[in-house]
Amino acid sequence: MEGLIRRLEPLQPALIPELKLSKHLNREDLMKIAVTSQNRKTVTQHAGRCRKFFIFHITEGQVAKKELLELPKEQSFRESSSQLPHPLDDIDVLITRGMGAGLAMRLQQKGIESVTTEDDDPDAVVRRYLNIP
Repeated sequence: MEGLIRRLEPLQPALIPELKLSKHLNREDLMKIAVTSQNRKTVTQHAGRCRKFFIFHITEGQVAKKELLELPKEQSFRESSSQLPHPLDDIDVLITRGMGAGLAMRLQQKGIESVTTEDDDPDAVVRRYLNIP
């Protein structure tokens, strides 16, 4: 996975590796990957402050749908409480260009895999994560 750098392994793996299944068994999509994109074009840094995310719905190892999620400032990771439900609680993976240790731990506690990358193309990093040429 050239270009991707994994920072932390989750306490409870978000995925069953051999099947690439979501931890959420009642969803139609098999996996959800969120990518930080504050400018709606590139993978951006500062995941804790980011309020715009591309959400990739993965079915049968392919991107089935891509949507943009825009959060109000009070729902950014930095401003919201880790003890309360969050709109991104149902994702399996968060890909970003940078995040602090506190956010990485918060995601880990929720069973969300955190991945950092140096690449800036959201579609390309998701394809690379999924090993899709």
